[in-house]
Amino acid sequence: MAAGAATSGVSIQYCMSYSRHVLASTQLPPVTQARASDDYQPGNDQWRPLGTTALFAYAVGLAPSKDSFWSTPVQPGAPRYRAAQSEPRCRLQAAVSTLSRGPVAPSDGIGLSDAALIMRSAAADGTLLSPARPATKLDAFLAADAFASDGAPTGEVWFADTAVSSRRFGVLLAARVSAATAVSQAQLGYAPGASVVAVEANSTHRFTRLGAGGLSLPPNGELDFRLWNLAPVERNGWALLGEVAHKWVGVSPARVTAVDASSSGGMEVAVRGAAGERVTMSFAPPCAGPCAAGGQPEATVSVACELPASGRALVRAPEGASPCAAL
Repeated sequence: MAAGAATSGVSIQYCMSYSRHVLASTQLPPVTQARASDDYQPGNDQWRPLGTTALFAYAVGLAPSKDSFWSTPVQPGAPRYRAAQSEPRCRLQAAVSTLSRGPVAPSDGIGLSDAALIMRSAAADGTLLSPARPATKLDAFLAADAFASDGAPTGEVWFADTAVSSRRFGVLLAARVSAATAVSQAQLGYAPGASVVAVEANSTHRFTRLGAGGLSLPPNGELDFRLWNLAPVERNGWALLGEVAHKWVGVSPARVTAVDASSSGGMEVAVRGAAGERVTMSFAPPCAGPCAAGGQPEATVSVACELPASGRALVRAPEGASPCAAL
């Protein structure tokens, strides 16, 4: 099968494979992904294992694939499902699919899709805007699952990071958190004392400066899941948050190709996409008053740019006279 795929120039997804098949894929270049979840049924929780199963798939060079999902809650006439079945967690399903780095596969009936929700995962031409590696469950929460008797909070708390121009950006998903807790910067791979900002992109567009206590996570379920995008603060005080207003992943390597900060203030971000696509980049501006780490959420600064025919542009903040220059 792999030889035929190579000859035809197509890739292979392993579905419901055993561990030995996944290991064998290391010798079969056409195999690029493997199902890392159970079959989807509207309303079920087959999304939950992805934070753990992704560890195995990614370790052997495969994209862990989540099964399909409905992007709208009710889809009458679906022949394979019960008439009363519904999907209340469309946003969570879409976010998890994007963070998997595998395919994003809405399985809606014709005319029943939420196009805006689906496009939170992709650029205008369909390119997936995923992180550089799949989101995986933090060690502390894996340990809490294994040793539940110690009373530590449990939950699906996953993290994925992306490096662009020697800068480390991250996305943290938190759902089904059993009790209030906090995630330290060290748990997310940042150096102690690093200056980092975070914006919760599922329900807000305001950012927080992380303090010594790290990122606070309140108890939650699935409908009120949190999705944080994290970014390092530059020496000039600015930080790139990326497309957090419209996409799950603010800084994806499929969109952002270079980042630079000016010593005189501001940032420049090289982006790519489809000609004519409107790309909106958000930034955390320098502190302009008493804004201590861990303080009240602050407003972001957004710069919109319509990509030229080349599909590449330089986005600048603050906007100034030329916020968007063709490349």
